[in-house]
Amino acid sequence: MQLGHLFRGVPASTRPCDDTVVATSTDVERHWELKRNCCVTPRQFLLGMAGTAGIALLISLIFSWRGLWLVAFYGALEIALIAGATLSFARHVRDGETVTLLTDGRMVVDVYTGSDATRHVFNRNWARLVRLPEAPDTLWLHYGTVRLRLARHVPTERRRHIESELRHSLPWRGPPGSCQGTNARYTGDPNVRPIEKTTRSGHGHHRRQ
Repeated sequence: MQLGHLFRGVPASTRPCDDTVVATSTDVERHWELKRNCCVTPRQFLLGMAGTAGIALLISLIFSWRGLWLVAFYGALEIALIAGATLSFARHVRDGETVTLLTDGRMVVDVYTGSDATRHVFNRNWARLVRLPEAPDTLWLHYGTVRLRLARHVPTERRRHIESELRHSLPWRGPPGSCQGTNARYTGDPNVRPIEKTTRSGHGHHRRQ
């Protein structure tokens, strides 16, 4: 399939070159994991929270046995708060983004928030890294009307290092792939759309745009 028209500025919603967006190892030029750097494993975290809740439960039972129901009530409330914090952490522990640069000029950005995952596929030559004046510590990827915040959960120093690497890789410099038009420069068209956008919810629902 020839998609030169897509990269000359005509928006399109079809996928470039083939029917697969997931790249094989030979397609990947660079890859970044922009997620939390957790110092404990999920098992260690759950054991720690369970131990804390167990101590609170034991104290509540002792005071309730002695007839001090108010202390038992606060103990039960503490256990509920611990359970809520544990569930919230478990839901968002994988929040973040992965950025993959492909050898044919595509840029794949996967955004994970809770149980939802959204995949954006861009032409690298039209993607721009931006630091907003009102929030200079944040890093944004602009592509037409699409605005994606990158490295949300990454330390400042590592974010700057990743930004430097990404800026060096944008725009695409080759080698030429099967999409011969990917070396087109950014046109500034605010209406340009991603090559593809796919959203997967935690309930297993997929939506492609």
